Amino acid sequence: MRTRATTAALAALLLAALTACSTTDDGKRPPHPTPTKSASRAPSATADPARADLEKTVRAYTAAYFKPDVTTAYNLISARCKVQITKPAVSVCSSTAPTS
Repeated sequence: MRTRATTAALAALLLAALTACSTTDDGKRPPHPTPTKSASRAPSATADPARADLEKTVRAYTAAYFKPDVTTAYNLISARCKVQITKPAVSVCSSTAPTS
């Protein structure tokens, strides 16, 4: 029973930390872009090297998280987010993550 409560508490902490990492520093929402004719398609990762690097990192993090390879997943988290979440919290959430 105590382990279940600890797991639930750590999962809630991870959710709160990830939510904190997804907000802007000033709390304001960025303006919505105005759609254009060319905005109907997503930008190509091959056309933008920075986007390709980001996509590669996100894919690596996702694979490590669901494997679970906690060390790799934690190392791929930004320094800003590491202030909000610990490696043990990532471990708990990763080990309880549903698999397909």
